[in-house]
Amino acid sequence: MKCLILGGTGFLGINLAKLLISLGDDVTVFGSGKNKDFLDYGLKAKFVYGDFKDKNLIDSLCRNGFDYIFHLISTTKPSNLDPYSEFTDNVLPTVNLLESAKNSRELKKIIFISSGGTVYGVPEKLPITEEHDCNPISLYGIQKLTIENLFFYYHHQYGLNYQSLRLSNPYGPGQPAYSNQGVIANFLRKAILDEPIEIWGTGEVIRDFIYISDVLEACKACMNYSGDHTVFNIGSSQGASLLQIIGYIEKILNKKVEIVFKEGRKQDVPANVLDITLARRELNWRPEIELPHGIRLMFNSWSASKHKFMI
Repeated sequence: MKCLILGGTGFLGINLAKLLISLGDDVTVFGSGKNKDFLDYGLKAKFVYGDFKDKNLIDSLCRNGFDYIFHLISTTKPSNLDPYSEFTDNVLPTVNLLESAKNSRELKKIIFISSGGTVYGVPEKLPITEEHDCNPISLYGIQKLTIENLFFYYHHQYGLNYQSLRLSNPYGPGQPAYSNQGVIANFLRKAILDEPIEIWGTGEVIRDFIYISDVLEACKACMNYSGDHTVFNIGSSQGASLLQIIGYIEKILNKKVEIVFKEGRKQDVPANVLDITLARRELNWRPEIELPHGIRLMFNSWSASKHKFMI
């Protein structure tokens, strides 16, 4: 199969490219090129670097007869407070992508990575099913939900086949530790370096975390899925607080860490745990790696890697 990964030089993208190549697929990776000189990808893939906002470039890519397109691009983070960047950098370029893709005869499906942690807003009950109302309280969540609605429109209007995966918080080997996104990677790096760990609020907020290999299996399952459902929660369906995460890290490193508490942020929901019943049933998928074991695997991978806090 011919596969295009938009946002393919990031954490999820590189791991997804490795999986698809191992399956024998013909993979093209599109990215901004910001980290292309740092990482030794070692992948048998075609790399295309450019700006997602470049309509002509995206249009030309879509003319290459891809069977599957994975849309992983998000230029902003959940803490973003700039509404303009959400729409100019993410929503409008996705419209250009959909306009180009709607005419492709070869395209079987676009798989979009959405955000199960932000599109629902403050949940009425846990775990959260796909039928839960979507009332995002962050610009990031609004952006993701808007793109989901665009996919639904192009599916309804033009028959464009797609799935939106509402992902919880992914972690694992390949996640940059020097980024504001990725709680586990950030906490683990600081603990290793004996730096204080900053927490917004009390540390009691609950989040759903999922190991990267489980995310990849969900993506693979979506490629083979021919049912009618277009939106799936992809998570562990298990909640953990930030203080619990620190506790797991302290146990792995056999030392205590310093915690600095900061004022809570308005865009952070108090709890988020995803119900994955639908994905289990329809995709025949389930997560395999439990959180304490996953953090240890991530630590072991960093310890053995020449890139230390990257791969």
